[in-house]
Amino acid sequence: MSKFQSDRNIQVTAKQLAPIFRQRGLNVSSGALQNADTVAGDGLTITDGVLAVGAGDGIDVAADSVAVDITDILDTSYGLTESSNNIRINLAGAWSGLEFDSGALRVDAGAAFNWTNTHDFDGNVTVTDGADFTVGANIFFVDASGGNVGINCAPDAQFDLDIGGNLRAQGWIVGKHAIQLSGALMIVHFDGPEPYEADFTGNPTGHFGQVATETGGVIYRPGAFDGKGVQIAEATTNLVTNPSAETNTTGWAATDGAVSRVTTDAWIGEACFSFTASAQFGRVVFNYAAAGSTTYTTTIRVKTTSDLAYFRLYDVADTTYLDNAFATGTGDWETITLSGTTGVAAGNLQIRMLDNRAADWDAILLDGVQLEEAAYSTPYCDGSLGAGHAWTGTAHASTSTRTAAEADYDDYASGLVQATGSFLLRYVVGTVPSDGGGVILFDTRGADNNNRIFLACQSDDLFDLYINGAYRITDVGSGSLSAGDELLVMATWDFDADSYTLDVFEDDGTLYSDTDDTALTAPVVTTLSVGSAYNGTLQVNGVVDELVVLDRVLSDDEKLAVYESDAPVFAETSVWAWKTATNLAWADDEGLWAIDADGNAVLGVVGVDSKSWGGQTLNKGDLLIGNDTSYVLWDKSASLLTVEGSITATAGDLQSLSVTGTLTLSGSGEIVTASSGARVEIDTSGVRGYNSTPTQTFNLGADGSGWLGASDTFAWNTTGVIALKADSIVSPWLIPSLLEAMHLTSKDGGGVRMFNWEAVWPLMLTWYGPATLLTLATGPENYGVTSTGGPYCDFDSSVPDGYKVDDDYWQHPKDRTFLLWAWVNADDLSADRTVVSKWNIGNNNRNWALLYDDTAGGFAFRVNSTGLAAQDIQVASTYSESTGTWYFVAGWYDPSTRLSIYIGEASDSSLTVTHNTTSIPASIDEGIADFSLASSSSLSGAEDIWDGKIGCMSAWLAAPSATITDFVELIFQRTKQFYA
Repeated sequence: MSKFQSDRNIQVTAKQLAPIFRQRGLNVSSGALQNADTVAGDGLTITDGVLAVGAGDGIDVAADSVAVDITDILDTSYGLTESSNNIRINLAGAWSGLEFDSGALRVDAGAAFNWTNTHDFDGNVTVTDGADFTVGANIFFVDASGGNVGINCAPDAQFDLDIGGNLRAQGWIVGKHAIQLSGALMIVHFDGPEPYEADFTGNPTGHFGQVATETGGVIYRPGAFDGKGVQIAEATTNLVTNPSAETNTTGWAATDGAVSRVTTDAWIGEACFSFTASAQFGRVVFNYAAAGSTTYTTTIRVKTTSDLAYFRLYDVADTTYLDNAFATGTGDWETITLSGTTGVAAGNLQIRMLDNRAADWDAILLDGVQLEEAAYSTPYCDGSLGAGHAWTGTAHASTSTRTAAEADYDDYASGLVQATGSFLLRYVVGTVPSDGGGVILFDTRGADNNNRIFLACQSDDLFDLYINGAYRITDVGSGSLSAGDELLVMATWDFDADSYTLDVFEDDGTLYSDTDDTALTAPVVTTLSVGSAYNGTLQVNGVVDELVVLDRVLSDDEKLAVYESDAPVFAETSVWAWKTATNLAWADDEGLWAIDADGNAVLGVVGVDSKSWGGQTLNKGDLLIGNDTSYVLWDKSASLLTVEGSITATAGDLQSLSVTGTLTLSGSGEIVTASSGARVEIDTSGVRGYNSTPTQTFNLGADGSGWLGASDTFAWNTTGVIALKADSIVSPWLIPSLLEAMHLTSKDGGGVRMFNWEAVWPLMLTWYGPATLLTLATGPENYGVTSTGGPYCDFDSSVPDGYKVDDDYWQHPKDRTFLLWAWVNADDLSADRTVVSKWNIGNNNRNWALLYDDTAGGFAFRVNSTGLAAQDIQVASTYSESTGTWYFVAGWYDPSTRLSIYIGEASDSSLTVTHNTTSIPASIDEGIADFSLASSSSLSGAEDIWDGKIGCMSAWLAAPSATITDFVELIFQRTKQFYA
């Protein structure tokens, strides 16, 4: 017999197990376990030795098949559905904080999704849409909005990784290390976005949100570290019209070689010049038309591996080389500076670069070329660098200017300068002070110099610290600086302990220090300027990379640590981040701001007055969207919305609009004022205006015809014919080619008109009242129009008799007020010159004359009561006139009261008037002298002939006397635009 044995020595025979196995479809026979022939139970059956699955409990049984029946076991109320016996997520369902949309399963926005168990992820986990990621109570915190990470803390805005505890590294800590200083009142890094060759923006915001006021040509350039610094430079003009090959090589001429434009490298911008010689001494030249006896300085950036690239500043007129220098050929960009004074004669000044190699010529790159009328160079300038920089004409084809730069923190000055404190500043030398003169690195001032601290680098390249009325520490440094030197300068003060220090770490690492112990009182300051004096002068002409202001005195160990770190300084806490790539929007005590990834202004919501942002000066309550020449500006104080760009309106009405650019109506659009009274209508048929009656006041047809005032007042058709309402003064029709040059009118209705007929022959006409126009004479003379539209007749020393009108009664003022005025431009003033007159000295017919009196040295108005020389009365101006200049001249006669002469140049804001009230006659003689233009008369003919141009002119009888000065001033203001 077989037996089973357990660890408890229990023996069971097969015979004893047989009944048990049989119930499960198994038999025991001769000690062996076999299938039973028949059995049933628990969903399994055996019949004739065949094992089968019984139906039920979610199992479907068919012939030769067994299947799970999902529908029998699935509860669809929980967001699951069955299709073709498959279980699917019900896309329209949601439960327990899960929701389904477009085949995606996600946590419902209003529910928490908590994992209580450990989960493994075989793929990546990505947190999107700017969401943070937090583990515990900031044990690990990824701040998406700040772009930084905190461990055991919320990260401070200064740092990409902030650890609220100790840091342990079981390997090396590799990389740069910076110093964190306590007591920081303001730290400014002046950083900005890349690329540094083409992006000149940056941010001067302090770590507590202090915002600088920038004026003039403030830009941001590479500084002492890998980032940027703020460049503060004086005003200048770059006389090189194409300084950096941004568009072409125009203005640069090559000999024995070729000059081209390349974009694979650049010192500034996106391109530079490339010169390749084809023979020894091959050269490229830029010419400038220089003045004589003038000092010029040129600065050229060059990149070459040859030390035979030779630069010269050549005075062509004087055939003299003013200065020269070789490149060092380091293979990096280097700066060549040349200066010299031209000879007496004006002529071309050449900037030359020669390749002195005898063979093996490779390309020499040139960029950032500058020529200044100065004895020293200043930082590079062209019109594309941003604020305060401009081209004088076409971009990259004209000279360019920079206005003086200034960066101030005046609003914060009083809180930054305390009884104890430190200023730390990193300075990259641009113009060496011993070349360009002393500069100021920082300046803080109150009511006077007795409340002032500033740090200067003098013209001996030594540093001085000025405190409260005097230089307290002087002559600190080596006295030998070079362009590009990087210096760390630190000033400290303790007014309680009467202790002041100045420390200068120069470029070679040498420390220069000095102290002072004068008893002084802490100044009360209201201004703080970086890189210049408080009044915007003495610019540093270089780059300030970092400014640190502390409320305490730095120790010597801290000073050394800051220098040896060779890294920016940080504060213990900050509200401002300097990471330009991720910190695109922020708020500070001046408003809400946003920039794009390139550092350009995008949004400004302003809370203060006189804020410079996006190329605009903004005030409290203003809103700016965009920048420079493409923006929307809401001016709160003026309740005015300004759009620099285009507006597209897809629906609704535009109630009020002022357009300085182009307003385009598309399709069948129209513009109609809302008022039922005075209005303007614009549509495809033209423009119409109505007064408040409403009566139509003008019509401008789309075909080119139209009328003004009323349909018969002033009208024109499509062929250029102009119709005027007839009266006693003007002709009903004017021939378009007839240009009126002069118009003399009497109040009685008569006068003289002079015309330019087909731009060749003059035509003089006279009339009285409605009488027919009479042609007096014609003759060849030079008629023309100024560039601003003022007609004139150009006279020389010979005036034909045709420029006279026979005596007539309307030419006699007699005892009435009388006004003459004209625009004149003399070619010669060395003798008496008559503008217009009724004056004949040969037969005692002196009546009146407007002339230049050489004896008096000015213009004069002259009248006579009897015609005899003894009765000449005149008034002469003391105004200083010149030839070749347009002047407005007017003479006024007020019987028995005064003679007046008015004169002014077109650029004058108002007229200069001189009066004569002595022996003024009660009436003017009624002589028979001709009415003469450009001359007076004598028995032998014309006298005192005008030499030059006479422009628009008029004569008035019985003009109003009470307001004559205002009346003449009005004529001057209304006509000077044509003779400017």
